[in-house]
Amino acid sequence: MGRPTLQQLLTYVSKVYGIGEKIKRAKDGRKDPQIMESTICCVMLLGFVWRMKSLNQLNQWLKYGRFKKLLPGVRLPRVDAVRESLSQYDLEPLQEMHDGIIHKAKRNKVFQQGTMNGWVVVGLDGVELFESKVKNCDECLTREKDGETHDFHRGVACMTVGSDPHVILGIDHMHPRDGEDKDEGEQTVGKRLIRNLYDTHRHFADVIVGDALYVNAPFINDVRAIGMDAVIRVKNKRLHLVQDALGLFQHREADEHWSIKDPEPKAKRKKQKQKHIHVEAWDEEGFEMGGVPQPVRFLRFRETITENKYRGKNVKRVETTKEVWVVTTLGKHVPAKHVWEMIHERWDVENNGFRELKTKWNIHHCFMHHPRAIEAILMFMMIAINLFHLFIFRRVKDFRKKGITQSFLVEELRIDAVLQDVPLYALLE
Repeated sequence: MGRPTLQQLLTYVSKVYGIGEKIKRAKDGRKDPQIMESTICCVMLLGFVWRMKSLNQLNQWLKYGRFKKLLPGVRLPRVDAVRESLSQYDLEPLQEMHDGIIHKAKRNKVFQQGTMNGWVVVGLDGVELFESKVKNCDECLTREKDGETHDFHRGVACMTVGSDPHVILGIDHMHPRDGEDKDEGEQTVGKRLIRNLYDTHRHFADVIVGDALYVNAPFINDVRAIGMDAVIRVKNKRLHLVQDALGLFQHREADEHWSIKDPEPKAKRKKQKQKHIHVEAWDEEGFEMGGVPQPVRFLRFRETITENKYRGKNVKRVETTKEVWVVTTLGKHVPAKHVWEMIHERWDVENNGFRELKTKWNIHHCFMHHPRAIEAILMFMMIAINLFHLFIFRRVKDFRKKGITQSFLVEELRIDAVLQDVPLYALLE
């Protein structure tokens, strides 16, 4: 495939994922609208594919012809009409669109080889959307900061971990609890999210990876109840499980060890020196954990990291050591190295995948502070991100090897909207 074009993207999402038919089902609560719901849906999805930063930017694109060739002969909205629609948007067709994409991706064997070492691994992480001292709504969470009340929105996201494409399986919102001092926590929402994903998609993953917040019996039991395994980092040394395991491990040598060479960025590479990680692993199963009927496995990893530290022209070789503790329901048929890779890849998604949502896709921006609009916008964003990633990783071959960034591909799609005749409705039939 040569240079990817907007026409190729639209044809792909229509032929493979049936997005055109799903767009026609878009609905909102406006009476006798002058702007069709399907038009609002098209504009929002394309806006997020183009990584719009605000509704004002979308209004500029509409005003100055960015959508003129895409929607010829169609009355285009202005930002007030978009806001009115979003505040009354019917979320059910959007949820069906998102669920359909995940179902089709599974049927198309996107995850057939797994995402890591043959397993489909997903990560859970809390994502703060935005915060304000001025605006609030009925669904805002609150916290005290520097003597002031801050209102914010937060959710929990579930994303595939390991190989590309990283697909967002779902995002659930934390809600305030009426009449109670504490709002919903990440654990509560995380458990609800995986149950909802299981109800919709059944076996959506083999392994669920979480941070130290999820080291508790109810979460592990919920994961086991849906036929999946958990890999969770542990930080609390006071847990009886941790004390028992560390006490056992201190009297014996590591069960296995391995080394990894991680090339440094080319701009900093001198004399071809590389970052070197040596990992020692202590691994034992059969530990009891309060509230968990079946025994669990505990792994202790000690990482010795040797790397270059640059200060001007001077290069110093520095060695640091850190420990990582992991509790998992996976048996010893899964090598310790694979468990270590799962927990590290989960950090990679947190640092790159979830961080990318904020830095590239602007998930942290408050496009519109209204409970229904916030949910609709997040759904539009999730659908657009998944479709974009599925397109570039399934249809645009070797773009990374050629040094092409995703930001460049997004810019190319924006340019195509202006330079090429791309009638959107014809492509989405």
